[in-house]
Amino acid sequence: MLVLISYTVALSFIPSLSAISLHKKESMFYNLTEPIFKSLEKMYGAILKLVLRFKILTLIFVFATLFWSLSLFPQIGMDFIPKEDKSEFEIKIKADASVSLEEMIKKSKIIEDLVRANKNVLYTTLGVGYNSAQEKHKSLIYVKLVEKSLRERNQEEVIQGFREELKPYQKELFITAAAIPDIKGTGVSVPYQIVLKSDSFEDLKVSSKNLTDYLAKKKGFVDIDTNLDAGKAQIDINIIRGSANRIGITAGQIADAIATAFSSDLEISYLEVDGKQYDITLRFDDKNRISIDDIKKIQLRDSHGELALLRWSCYIFSQNKALATINHFDRQRQVTIYSDLFALDLGGAVNYTRAEIDNLLLPSVVYRFTGFAEEMEKTASAFGSAIALSMILMFIILAILYESLIQPIIIYDGASHLVS
Repeated sequence: MLVLISYTVALSFIPSLSAISLHKKESMFYNLTEPIFKSLEKMYGAILKLVLRFKILTLIFVFATLFWSLSLFPQIGMDFIPKEDKSEFEIKIKADASVSLEEMIKKSKIIEDLVRANKNVLYTTLGVGYNSAQEKHKSLIYVKLVEKSLRERNQEEVIQGFREELKPYQKELFITAAAIPDIKGTGVSVPYQIVLKSDSFEDLKVSSKNLTDYLAKKKGFVDIDTNLDAGKAQIDINIIRGSANRIGITAGQIADAIATAFSSDLEISYLEVDGKQYDITLRFDDKNRISIDDIKKIQLRDSHGELALLRWSCYIFSQNKALATINHFDRQRQVTIYSDLFALDLGGAVNYTRAEIDNLLLPSVVYRFTGFAEEMEKTASAFGSAIALSMILMFIILAILYESLIQPIIIYDGASHLVS
């Protein structure tokens, strides 16, 4: 109600009060600019006579120009938030899920030293297991660049240069480099994100492979990645129940012995240093916990108190791979595909995906854009509504100003021709 009252006062009371209070004499500015406007009026009259003389040709030219200008709109491109040179970016490194923490730190240090040696880099920091799940096979390098005035290349060119420089390491590691956005969530910092959902994990794997291969064909998609990690190596141990019962060894004993020997869960004492307490645990040394043969060497006490080798009560120990993580979205299994963009706008990337995605996904798989892509589409929809509302309000203002419903239509029509 307050908005309507203010709007009514602004359109009626204030103009009336201004007409009464302001003097009606011409100012110096009027005397100086009036000749200019008079000449423009004469020029407009000459053009109007020419247009009225060739009405049909003028209409054809105006509408042809209008439609031609509209055809250029898709080539302009659209982004949710333009990339800025903030002199910082991050490099994410992902190794095989079975890699040890020590080996991951070693490999990440090699990448960090290479990045730090670049003349455009001011300093770097390294974090291993940086996400909420603390996955040891993932690391993050924060890179701070020197100021823009001291660099020959902008931030995007520097990032692209590192992508090329780090390609030799892609054989063992998956490495991505991306700018740090102002709005960041769920650990993903790239603008293009799409979520595939299905109840079938196998369908998700096939569909994600089809889509990533399709995106790789388009120039501009860089560092294409998914949250579908490769299977983590594991060893399946099958217990021979008859043999285990005969010698008096239970499945619980076997599980406790393996956990103690390999994962160091058994606390045997503690150590105090400078007021701090550290737990002392018991396990095999690193040299004796590498292969299946090391597991077979474990000995347990049977019901008679004698030592029995673990392999007597178990048969074969088979190597296998299991999912490192299982992600869900809306109570369905999901795979997120994300990519950074270089010399490609986000709107073009979304349109390129929509053009073929129905042919790439299996029938049980549905998709949804998230992140900046989703927000961009919401913003575009809201922007269209705002433009429509502004057109209506301007029509009301012009109708009140000219006391006519025809004049605003004529003005709109002339404005559209002028824009075209």
